[in-house]
Amino acid sequence: MPLMPSRFNFLLDDEQIAFNSYTCALVRFNLSFRKILQNPNDSLSVQDNLLREQMLSCGFLVPADRDELSTLRSRYLQSQSNLNTLAVTILPTDACNFNCFYCFQDKKSILMSNDTANALVIFIDSKLSGVKTLKVTWFGGEPLLAINLIQSLSHSLRQLAKKHSCVYEAFIITNAYLLNDSYIQILSQCQIRTVQISLDGDKPTHDSRRFLTNGGHSFNVILRNLKALLERNFNVSCRINLDRSNLHSIPYLLSTLSQFLGSLKTKLTLSFGLILPFAHLDEWDSNLCLTMEEFSACVSNFSACMAELGFNIPDLYPFFPTPKNTFCAAVKHNSFLILPDGSICKCFDCNQSVGDVWRGIAHDSSTQSNLSQWIDFNPFDDHECKNCTVLPLCFGSCPFFRIFRKKKLCLKWKADLYTSLRQIFYRKGGAYS
Repeated sequence: MPLMPSRFNFLLDDEQIAFNSYTCALVRFNLSFRKILQNPNDSLSVQDNLLREQMLSCGFLVPADRDELSTLRSRYLQSQSNLNTLAVTILPTDACNFNCFYCFQDKKSILMSNDTANALVIFIDSKLSGVKTLKVTWFGGEPLLAINLIQSLSHSLRQLAKKHSCVYEAFIITNAYLLNDSYIQILSQCQIRTVQISLDGDKPTHDSRRFLTNGGHSFNVILRNLKALLERNFNVSCRINLDRSNLHSIPYLLSTLSQFLGSLKTKLTLSFGLILPFAHLDEWDSNLCLTMEEFSACVSNFSACMAELGFNIPDLYPFFPTPKNTFCAAVKHNSFLILPDGSICKCFDCNQSVGDVWRGIAHDSSTQSNLSQWIDFNPFDDHECKNCTVLPLCFGSCPFFRIFRKKKLCLKWKADLYTSLRQIFYRKGGAYS
């Protein structure tokens, strides 16, 4: 079988590091690796032939007749149309007890009614035939303001999963202010074992950004509740949202977390988010939001600080490039976001209806048109994306920005892949990743 080098190879010759963005294999290479890459079809010794087989397995070499772009497109389309998983994000309420300045949610203080909740259960039941995994994400507003509804719906949805013999997974995104012992016990009973929480800096900085609607502070309460979750073996992800106004405080936050959590810090998953002007004028972008290059540099600096303090650095964005099948779930056929009034959307950031829980998906010409914008999104139609060597890590960037803002929001790997690979490689001791 004739072979050729992959179009998705990255070589850092000065460090002798090789990376493939299709498989995300990361290795240190030697002279034999380089020679094989240059002449993959030469006769080789037994040892080098074994190396060539490993390079083929890792994706550095591919069959010469393979169209890698077509293969990648197939991966995208298969993931997009895969009906094995039904992913549902439910907003039991859009009310919130916080008043964060960058919030993109349209807060009408609607609580999902019992009739809507019943219709939601019937809608999900209708979508579960042949599904192997039901993934539920609780979101808001602040979902814990509707804890009783989460409790009752969780019971119904778990019964549906049992009825259809599919795996049930549940996740909640919460500001964590209300997470007392009673609520934590309820989450556990509802089989919600993964929790995402946000902290935006040290106490003064966080409290000036993520404060209660009455102006009250939230940092100390969140920190205490975060620790309580870890002590009860929940999977906790702490998202740190970055813009130009809070960068100075992040090292202090990391230090505080390290001291307060002690050995529990190794159980905490830390991540950095780039604040974007979803609900604001473009001027906000230039005045406050980081460029992707600036965000990349900050992540590199803060991840070094995390390593020094003994935090685990996950093999996830924005720390490590991982293969993707789509940019996000919004473009997938079997992924929906359900608002408190029963409307069904495709994206956290866009309340454009593609249906409702009573009439289903794309029930009229308007919802059909809205749905098609997401399903028809195709990064392979874009010349720049189609020729980009980090396309397997991104798949065309955020569909919301592309469709509704007519802008391209490439992931950080386009700005800093080589720098990140060096940092990742040496953090992992120069071994395979």
